[in-house]
Amino acid sequence: MAQQNFHINLGGGRGGAGGAGGQQGGGGGAGQGAHIDMQNENVTMYINSAAGTPEVDKKKIIDWISPINFFPRHQEVVNSRQENTGGWIFEVEAFKNWESAEDAKRLLWCSGVSGAGKTVLMSVIVDHFTQIQKQDPDIGCGFLYLNYQQSDTQTLQNLLAAIWRQLIYNKSTGIDDAKAMYLSCQERETTLSLEEIQSLLQDFSPSFKQIYIMLDALNEYSSNRQDLISNILQIGKNVKLLVMSRPNIAAPEEQELSRLLIEAHPEDIEKFISSNIKQYDNLHALIAKDSNLQSRIIKELTETANGM
Repeated sequence: MAQQNFHINLGGGRGGAGGAGGQQGGGGGAGQGAHIDMQNENVTMYINSAAGTPEVDKKKIIDWISPINFFPRHQEVVNSRQENTGGWIFEVEAFKNWESAEDAKRLLWCSGVSGAGKTVLMSVIVDHFTQIQKQDPDIGCGFLYLNYQQSDTQTLQNLLAAIWRQLIYNKSTGIDDAKAMYLSCQERETTLSLEEIQSLLQDFSPSFKQIYIMLDALNEYSSNRQDLISNILQIGKNVKLLVMSRPNIAAPEEQELSRLLIEAHPEDIEKFISSNIKQYDNLHALIAKDSNLQSRIIKELTETANGM
């Protein structure tokens, strides 16, 4: 199909014709309505955008407010996860009560030794609530993977902003307040304050029926841990927080909470060992000759693991 170019003039009505030459001009004729002149050349559009505020890309605003994006880190953990492991957590009474019971305590304190699989288990929980969120946008899901090596950037303000980033991700509303703050700071050449981030979250939280936030490795947070927990719970009364940490980290005394001990689950250990056995041809050949060898290996390693 041949390409056609047009010249388009969009304008208001035209005035009527003037008077005859050499004489006083007559009264203007009746104004015409909006019109389009099209010529077979170029397309030119003139838009009066003086009214309203400048258009700003949503992603630009989100990246400006929240310099930390935990989605790539979550994907790394998911990719390292043994398939079909961790599902047992959804049958644990303490977790079920925390998730569903209206009168449940809002903070679920999960502690386990190093190597117990807390980070991987948290990724299973995050995926669980992400799937629920896809079915019901009024359910919010946020998560933090803490790392002491990133303590310079994982400040209280940036962590709260990261939660806001995740909550607004699947929402069509809530960006207007952020845009107003962005434009205001751009005009003043300033940055957002902690109080403004808190305000963004607290004003946005009522748009959700329930918000679930998961926090991994609290023991790696170098600042005031109780302050971080309090700020997350203060986002709104509809917030439930799950914390993963090591046993040496004390739970906040001023918060009502439920406790859950995290240990490597026997079924997960078995799946992990079985998967690894398949990767070694020599071992796989030995097992083919001795039908009980794999069971003995799994039993020995599971007992040796002792919850790790």
